[in-house]
This record gives sequence, C-alpha cells and structure tokens, in this order.
Amino acid sequence: MITLTTIKMYRAVATAMVLMPIFLMNQFEQTILASLIYIPMLTLTLASLGKYVDLYLVKAMRLPQSTDKLNNDLKIVTKKDEISCCKMAA
Repeated sequence: MITLTTIKMYRAVATAMVLMPIFLMNQFEQTILASLIYIPMLTLTLASLGKYVDLYLVKAMRLPQSTDKLNNDLKIVTKKDEISCCKMAA
C-alpha cells in the first residue's frame, strides 16, 4: 500500500535527481552549449518524468480511500436487509 511517507520520500528523491545536473554543472567545467541547452533540457525532462510518476502515485494512494467512502455513502438497502435489520432490533 502506498502511504503518505512513501510519497514524501519519492518527492525528496525526485527533487534531488532533478537538481543534480544543475549542481554538477557548477562543479565541472562545461561548454556554453551544455550549460544553455543540455543541462536545462535534462532538468526539464527529469522534472516532467517525476511529475508524471507522482501523479499516478497520488492517484493510487487516494483510490482505496475514495472507493470506501463512495461505497459507504451509496449503500443500497434491499428488502432482505430491512427484514433482517428489523428482526435484530426486535
């Protein structure tokens, strides 16, 4: 089961992974082409991938909670349920 802690850990790792090219660019000498095109493109690609995975993780985390609530709100009572409920109350 996906929990809120799992989502937070994923977001921390994804943030570090997205920022890594920027930090590495400062540590090593790069050409102007790499600093203006390749590093930002890599950063945007990693950010987009992280956002895509995060969206599905959050949906998967919320799905069981929302279906349980929906089932409780829309519970259909049949005649059989009413009869057994009345017998139990008597």
